Amino acid sequence: MVQGIYRVLKPGRVYILVSYGMPDTRVGNLKNKFLNWPIEQARIPKVFLDQFANVELSQYHYFFICTKNIEYYIKRNSLIQ
Repeated sequence: MVQGIYRVLKPGRVYILVSYGMPDTRVGNLKNKFLNWPIEQARIPKVFLDQFANVELSQYHYFFICTKNIEYYIKRNSLIQ
């Protein structure tokens, strides 16, 4: 799925993933040899509700900001032409 997003994303544009999942379970999906983008991570605290007080959940929402690399795209296209 992420490769399809990367394919249609224009160079210099940003893909943002918002997840409840911990970074170690998400970053692997965003990194592989076909995806040439830096990944920035951010987190914000969740608002806790009383009804979930006994459920063990992450205390944060995680954001993964991926920017399609312009330099790689230019270099790759100049080699093809």
